[in-house]
Amino acid sequence: MTRSEKPSKTDRKRYTFNMALVGATSLAGFLTVLILFIALFAGLWLDNQMATTENHIFTIILLCVSVPITLLTMLWVVRWATSRLKPSVQDEAELEEDA
Repeated sequence: MTRSEKPSKTDRKRYTFNMALVGATSLAGFLTVLILFIALFAGLWLDNQMATTENHIFTIILLCVSVPITLLTMLWVVRWATSRLKPSVQDEAELEEDA
């Protein structure tokens, strides 16, 4: 495609959809790292307060608990982002014509 050619509607829609998925993925990844760091530092703080710094039991427990929380958070973010990307009735008709 040269510069003088304009992208078609389906190309623009595909680009928009892909960018929305990139945003959802980025948000899910950021939240995952944030939750894991919160669990890590909270566990280290609890180990320091409870004088269990030899075996880091609270850190291990909080990190193990944070894994399913991050998985559920990723699922929620992706479902939330993709639910907002529903095409209109006219867009669906155009896509069916192209197929």
